[in-house]
Amino acid sequence: MHPIQAGSARHLGATPGRRGVNFALFSSRATRVEVCLFDALSGEMSAWFELPARSGDIWHGLVPQAYARPGTHYAFRVHGPSRPESGECFDATQMLLDPYARALSARTPWRSVVVDTAFDWGEDALPAVAWRDTVIYELHVKGFTALHP
Repeated sequence: MHPIQAGSARHLGATPGRRGVNFALFSSRATRVEVCLFDALSGEMSAWFELPARSGDIWHGLVPQAYARPGTHYAFRVHGPSRPESGECFDATQMLLDPYARALSARTPWRSVVVDTAFDWGEDALPAVAWRDTVIYELHVKGFTALHP
């Protein structure tokens, strides 16, 4: 285990940035949360980090870029009480997928994958239309174009 910084609780899941990847997970009853990183080819665990901060019910931490970046495979270990009669069934031996993951690994055991959400718009710019003046129209493409020559 390696010590890491607190990071941010603003976005759940894995959010890559300039200094590394911020991991954030909701759990109201956990006593400890760890993020485990895996080699994408072998599937072997390469490192694990305890998420050091808790903001409300969100556990979070910033894993340095030396360990995590877009393409990194990861899973969580969540520690807590094991009292099935009251609905608490924590088992830290089980690797858990990130419910906020944007991608999963292609083969089992499945792992969550850090995704780079940055997009280069080039010279394009956001339209200067206020939300109150915006209309979103949804249609079924096949039904809309079925009779189109």
